[in-house]
Amino acid sequence: MNTRVMVVTGAASGIGADCMRLWRERGGVAAGLDLDGTDDGVIACDVTSEDAVIKALDEIVGAHGRIDAIVHCAGVLGPQKPLVEVTVDDWDRVMAVHAGAGFLLAKHGIPLLADNAGALLYIGSIVARDGSPSHPAYAAAKAALTNLAKSLASPAGRHRVRVNVISPGSVVGTRFLAEERPDGLSIVELAGLAASIPLGRAGTVTDIAETACFLASSAARHITGADIVVDGGEGLPNRGTGHIVRPRRNT
Repeated sequence: MNTRVMVVTGAASGIGADCMRLWRERGGVAAGLDLDGTDDGVIACDVTSEDAVIKALDEIVGAHGRIDAIVHCAGVLGPQKPLVEVTVDDWDRVMAVHAGAGFLLAKHGIPLLADNAGALLYIGSIVARDGSPSHPAYAAAKAALTNLAKSLASPAGRHRVRVNVISPGSVVGTRFLAEERPDGLSIVELAGLAASIPLGRAGTVTDIAETACFLASSAARHITGADIVVDGGEGLPNRGTGHIVRPRRNT
């Protein structure tokens, strides 16, 4: 049986690094792409460059003979400021890293994935649906990426390639939080965030990586065109404190 090969962008940290860890623990081969190459199988690659993406994918096929899954985790949050203060360079960079790279990975990755009934997976966000006043470029880029996946799913499916999206809510352990809040959230802020989420906590990189590895695996062989929300209920409307189940009583 051939070992399945996963390619992960944004692999040097956060969700991408955890995707690689989990995939390897389960017997697969993981190859990463990131601006910062590492000694742990991560190739230095600017995923917004078509030439760089082609070269990296060719290198991985040359080394391993195949690609079975591509997980696009690379992302930038962009500046936290009103739209009127966002520069064209700010906007273009955020769109390029998310939607532009998603396009390049589809264009050059789907033909490789078709050889092995593979999977293309994008990491989106719940802000793709509802927007983000503080990060309009990021929200727009994630919406574009999500719609790209839905647009690709049907034609790619004719070539036995599945295309899906994971939309996380708030996730701790990513560089996004460090980018926005270098000193991190206070204990009070973390408690407030947890209290606002029905399942009682923010997500972790492993929550997202577990879902990614499932969707990239043959266990999800009949799932395509899906947007899987992994947010602990954070994006649900009309969140409240009503009880469906009676509290357990000691007798």
